[in-house]
Amino acid sequence: MVTQPRVYVPNKGGHDFSDAYRFGDVVFITEGPLKRYALQEFYRICVDKMKDACSDDFIVIISLTSICMVAAAIMARK
Repeated sequence: MVTQPRVYVPNKGGHDFSDAYRFGDVVFITEGPLKRYALQEFYRICVDKMKDACSDDFIVIISLTSICMVAAAIMARK
């Protein structure tokens, strides 16, 4: 069975993500304001939300750079 790719969005902010749905199922990792230096907390959330990620999935580069890099590092290990 072939599954549709997932599009991981590090943070659901005030942007329009409607174009992301063209590429697959959208998964919002967090929502709302983030604590800039709470990377360990974000890492734990990200690992949980991205546990089923595979190499065919996507990441939307949006939000804080450090948050995007945590998500990208997790995806790189897949």
